[in-house]
Amino acid sequence: MEINFEKLAMRIKEARHRKGITQEKLAAMTGLSPNFIGRIESNNSRVSLASLVKICICLDTNMDYLLSDTIELPDDAILNMTALNDTEKRFIVNTIKGIKEIQAELIYRLK
Repeated sequence: MEINFEKLAMRIKEARHRKGITQEKLAAMTGLSPNFIGRIESNNSRVSLASLVKICICLDTNMDYLLSDTIELPDDAILNMTALNDTEKRFIVNTIKGIKEIQAELIYRLK
């Protein structure tokens, strides 16, 4: 499984533009540096899961939108999870758990 970071970068930038905020404003909202936001949007830096959750919350978007069509799986993997090996299954489960934990913590902090 590979993430297409170029598509992810484009979607983050599009979501920020739709929200009508600058990179500097997004940086202030997320606690990330403006330089790092720029590097993410130009696909010159990889975004961590924690940072991606912060970006989603601040842009009022969700991971589904940002990651749709960015994770390349075998054609039958989505319909048939048994096609994945144990490592891929653990990765998916741990990613979902991590997203839920980070999202809950960030929502608590932002309130």
